[in-house]
Amino acid sequence: MSLRFHQPKAIPIFANPDRSIWVIIIASIICLAMFIGYLVSLSTRLENIQSQWANKNDELLTQTLAIEDILSEFGYGGYIHNFKNYVLRRDKMYLVALRQNMESIYNDLNQLKRSVNDQKSLQALGELERVLSVYQQKAMLFLEDDKSLSAEQLDELTRVNNDKAKYALVYLRDKIGTDNQAWRIESAELLNQT
Repeated sequence: MSLRFHQPKAIPIFANPDRSIWVIIIASIICLAMFIGYLVSLSTRLENIQSQWANKNDELLTQTLAIEDILSEFGYGGYIHNFKNYVLRRDKMYLVALRQNMESIYNDLNQLKRSVNDQKSLQALGELERVLSVYQQKAMLFLEDDKSLSAEQLDELTRVNNDKAKYALVYLRDKIGTDNQAWRIESAELLNQT
């Protein structure tokens, strides 16, 4: 008894060598088209992520610079420093510096108002504006050249409770730092999804 192996029948599509080459070519073209489509899709997603990253990075940098500028313009060598020098010395040079500090601070506050979208940040910005306004009002008290006030009287007239403004600045700086960190995590997750 002889064993006979059963030969499988050729698939009709591959039975003809000319036809099988065309099938392979068409299948290759379809695979290539799908691969190119995937690459285009991936490239588009990466461009979107890059665009989002650039926009958010610009926004956070603008906010950070505005906060740092406010800190600088308010603090030593800034508005409060010039305010106290003006009150003590009544030199118009300090009044000019006060106006320049005030203008810079208001520009930064307005820039931040346009870029923040949460209520607490807007309240913090409002507190900073309120304190700046109080200092402005107090500076106007000294436009006349009355140097007869004692140090205690000057202190009482110029005292401004700016504790809330300090907390507002700390909150805004921390919020921007937190937003920056959250954006870095979110963008990393977006990149991992590609």
